[in-house]
Parts: sequence; structure tokens; C-alpha cells
Amino acid sequence: MVLKGSNENVAFVIHSLKIGGSEKFFINVVNHLQKEGYNPLVILLGDNNPLINELDKNLKIQVINRKFKYDLSIAFRIRDIVKANQIFKIFCVEPFSFFLSKLPFVFDNSVQFYLSLHNSLPISWKKYILDMLFVRFIGKQDTVIYICKYQQECFKKLYFFKPSQSYVVYNGVNTDFFSPKNTLQSINSEKLNWKNQMGIRDEELVLVMIGRLSKEKGQIYAINALKVLHLKRKFLPHLIIVGEGTPDMEKRLRQLVIQLGMHRYIHFTGSQFEIRHFLLQADAFVMTSLSETFSIAALEALSMGIPCSVTRIGGAPELLADEHFGILCEPANIQSIASSWEQLLQRKKNDQAIRATTISKFSINQMISGYKKILSS
Repeated sequence: MVLKGSNENVAFVIHSLKIGGSEKFFINVVNHLQKEGYNPLVILLGDNNPLINELDKNLKIQVINRKFKYDLSIAFRIRDIVKANQIFKIFCVEPFSFFLSKLPFVFDNSVQFYLSLHNSLPISWKKYILDMLFVRFIGKQDTVIYICKYQQECFKKLYFFKPSQSYVVYNGVNTDFFSPKNTLQSINSEKLNWKNQMGIRDEELVLVMIGRLSKEKGQIYAINALKVLHLKRKFLPHLIIVGEGTPDMEKRLRQLVIQLGMHRYIHFTGSQFEIRHFLLQADAFVMTSLSETFSIAALEALSMGIPCSVTRIGGAPELLADEHFGILCEPANIQSIASSWEQLLQRKKNDQAIRATTISKFSINQMISGYKKILSS
């Protein structure tokens, strides 16, 4: 990254640009820094990058193909790119990217590293052991950036990790883009008519959940919770599930919907690059994840003025600290999830207050300001 009037360069390194929260974060950061006069050098450690076209067209991008997942030889290709571009600061997303970038510079203090963490609890013992190894390479002059206070405490307790320099910068979203006004102006009427296309009447309530179809995202609990809500007969909302997963997972979820007799009220949309039209007409956003650090999908919903029901995991209590934002429920607890949905649907929706508070606390501008201060310090 080159600041106008400065000769300081910074490289931004990530494993790949698959569809996910940390990848969206990465794109937001480099794109906004580019617009503010920076010139980031983007290094992608793999050729599976479906989101690469969302990067600013003026960015300089280097794609390094790995022969296999833990191909350590690419560490020296990163070194060559960094030295060729006279780079002395490297910003890495997640421990694996950091480890590969840091390896050739272990004894070279001329390069400063920034590690941006986006996960908290490891998904397996293998991941835990590897991350435990990777973060040991953080030097005294290097900086670690957490996306919530919970994550900071989690790494301290689980990984016995307390770096010399660390900061907490909350995730942020583009509140101008994720706004009802912008959505109505930029999305065609056919897309905005999705409720009618799905056979949902105007007066019927709609819950929206967004994320890949996986065990960790907990769609199974959401489907069961909707059945519990319908059995009470007080509310009969529809559930829109946005995202895709493995064929086996999708088949399992669809079979459960049929088994519970909920096919009229549960709708699968598949993967969607545009999600604002779903949020625009949602009565609530729901998240039933078993593992999450600080949900960008929930922030996007809040930016649209939509109240949220989120499982009490990771930084969720920090995310929903404002009383307007929504309700926490217990993970893997169908009754708790259903109860939180019922309470949310009973509330009077205060979309203007939700949106205003989101802009003040979680805008992309605030997040970028935080990273600029850290990079320039």
C-alpha cells in the first residue's frame, strides 16, 4: 500500500478469495484503502478465487499457486515479491497466511507484520495445534488485530497468546450500500418481487438467514425451531435460507424440511452475490451458528435496519449490546432459538434506530480509520 506523498509500501496477504466473512473483510479493507489514496499489493495464496472480481480494478494482484495445501516453498515466492516491491510491512489475514509470509523473515527485523484474526474456537484439534504453532512466530515488533474483545480473550486463554502489540477493531460494513434507499434504487423490480415468486403473501412474516450450508452454521436447528414456532400457532413465518453447501448437506436439510412438513414455509435460494433485496423485506435476520466470531452477515442486516436473533457465541454479546439490535439465543437449543424469534416478531420494529446505531458503531469508515491508524503508527 502506498500512501500519496509516502514511499511506504504494504502487502496484503490472504489464503484465497473464496466466499466467506474474512474474505469479504479483506476485499473491503483493500478496496477502501485504494480509494483513499493507497496502492495495496494483494497476494493471494491459491487460484480458487471466486470473489477476485470484487477487488478494485486498479489494484496490483499477485496469485501464487500452491502445489498442495501446506506447500512451504511459496514462502520464498512471497519473500521475492515483497523484496522486489520494496515492501517493509505485510498485513496477513489468518494465522496460515501469516506463517507462510513470516517464515522467510524470521531473522529479518526490517519487515513488520500485522496479523488480522477472524476465527476464535478451532474447528478441530489439527487446526488448534497448527494455529498454536503459527502464532508463536509473532515477534515483539509485530502487531495482532482482533475483531472483538471475546476473540482477544479466547486467544489468550486457548493459545496462551498475549502479543506485545495488539488492538481490537470491530468489523464494519458499507452502510451506504447496505441501506433501504440504495437497495430500492439499484435493484430491479423483478428481484424485489421475490416474495411473490416464492408464493409468500405480503402480510406473511419472513425470517432470513445467510451463510454457507454447513454443520457449523446450524441450519438444522433453524429448521427445527421454525417447526416449534409453527406448532404454537401464534406466528407462522417463512424462513429464507440463503447460501450453498455440499450436495450431501443440502440434501440432508431439504429432507428434514419435507419430513417436518415445512416445505411451504422454508425456501432455499442457493448462493447469492446480491442479498440486499432479501434483507429489505425481512422482518428479522436469524443466525443459528455454532461457531462465529463477529458476524458480517448480521452487521449487513443491522445496516438495513433489520433486528437480529443471534446465537450467544463469539462476539455476539458485543454485536447485540444495543437493545434495539435484537436478542441472543443459546446455540444448539431449538427451544431457545424459537423463543427468541417469537420475542423478536412481537417487538415493534424500530428500523431507523437500528440503522442509525449501526452507522455510528459499525460503519466501514470507522473500521478503515482503525486500520489506517494501526498501519501508520
